[in-house]
Amino acid sequence: ALPPLVPALYRWESTGPRQVQRRCVGAEAIVGLEEKNRRSLYDLFIATSLRNVAPASTSLTLRNLKDMFELALVEGRFEHPESACTVSWDDQVAAIISYESPESDESARDWARGCVHVQPTAKSAIDLWTEMEEGRAAAKDNTPSKPIELFLLSDVPTDSTPIPQGATVYILFHSNHLFWDGIGCRKFIGDLFRLVGNHIGLSDSADTPKMQWGQEIKNLSPPVVDSLKLDVSTLGTEFDDKCTEYTSALVANYKSRGMKFQPGLALPRCAIYKLSAEDSIAIVKAVKTRLGPGYTISQLTQAAIILALLDHLKPTDLSDDEFFLSPTSVDGRKWLREDIASNYYAMCQTAAVVRVENLKSIAVSHEDEKELQVRALEKACRDIKKCYDQWLGNPFLEALGLRVHNFEAGYLHDKPNPFEGTEANPLFISDGINERFIPREIKRTATGEDVLSVESIDFVVNQSLPYLWRDASTLNIIYNDANYNEEEVQTYLKSIVEFMLAFKL
Repeated sequence: ALPPLVPALYRWESTGPRQVQRRCVGAEAIVGLEEKNRRSLYDLFIATSLRNVAPASTSLTLRNLKDMFELALVEGRFEHPESACTVSWDDQVAAIISYESPESDESARDWARGCVHVQPTAKSAIDLWTEMEEGRAAAKDNTPSKPIELFLLSDVPTDSTPIPQGATVYILFHSNHLFWDGIGCRKFIGDLFRLVGNHIGLSDSADTPKMQWGQEIKNLSPPVVDSLKLDVSTLGTEFDDKCTEYTSALVANYKSRGMKFQPGLALPRCAIYKLSAEDSIAIVKAVKTRLGPGYTISQLTQAAIILALLDHLKPTDLSDDEFFLSPTSVDGRKWLREDIASNYYAMCQTAAVVRVENLKSIAVSHEDEKELQVRALEKACRDIKKCYDQWLGNPFLEALGLRVHNFEAGYLHDKPNPFEGTEANPLFISDGINERFIPREIKRTATGEDVLSVESIDFVVNQSLPYLWRDASTLNIIYNDANYNEEEVQTYLKSIVEFMLAFKL
């Protein structure tokens, strides 16, 4: 049986006059596995492209942007100290998260200086991500990543050269997934974009904001087990049965059909496909028209991933009862108390299982008539929505996620490569609409003027993520170049997109 959830094990404890710590739980325990976390295997990277739209009277340079972001980061840390936590390990599987208050405003500023970097360069944020991963691998660097670091890039000769109006500024945010999930991380980036506005146009020698350091400890996200709407000690056999169903699906998933891979671990890579806003809007319209208002482009994407996988494998031995099974990750804030949920920045993920029945009936190819492809996608979408509705309807789903992810962390600790053979089926995560978290522009607070326009956002982590910015859907496949080559992945990505486009009315 799975060990019970004991809230007392995961609470913040004081370990000194300005220090607190707690044990990881749930998905934190997975991304915090020491061997993987030290190698950045679950790190989040958010690559943003911004355009300088500041009035001529506002001069932006990489150097003054660095100052502004440092000041914003100090303010952001006070509100959300997750941004300055650290990780350590002992003899248990789950890591320990610690936080220590800075001694003064100046030491908080020093911390911020170490988190904000500038590079005058023609490289993009994605180029820098690739370069950083190559550098880390070559140096065999095993220092865990910080909760947040940011790299400001612009194609100017020096960091004190004014950035021309209309020119691009890239910002790459690098985050250790242990300290927050994709939603918490993007909420914090949204906060930084708003806070930066307070410091635009101020003198270069602007003082660090004065803060009551020590008081911010109470702003740490409370322990997730204590934040649930329900009391975990009251959960009974239905809860136990559902936990077992998930762990069985998880283990079965590691034995299922999938893309053949070469064993090994090398560099994370990312293949990105951006659908035009017109195509995205047309696909969403087709989903709502063909299937109904309760269906989403995320469900269609997941259906297309399965169809593309079948088309790639072209199995000749499909039986009538063969199904596709995949555990997936879900935002768990819906199951937290309302007073906590909207401002919860720490990891809050739970689990669901997607099961698509009778694969034989949806094994179609791009050469088949459009109507056949549409029917197969509709069937898969209905199965997918049914699964999500069943899982998300459970009042105890976040508690389930914490318990089964604790199990999964132990499983992956003992068996770092869990796939039984040389095939892996794709893990799908939908991260929704970025504008929920990140504003479309950075404004100067004093005047309300737009200074930087946010043109695009790319989210990279070692998973396959569809997400949305300014009506355009983006599909990423993140893979390891020891396991797959770029051509294979690009072909698979193109196949997914073609199935999605075939669904248009």
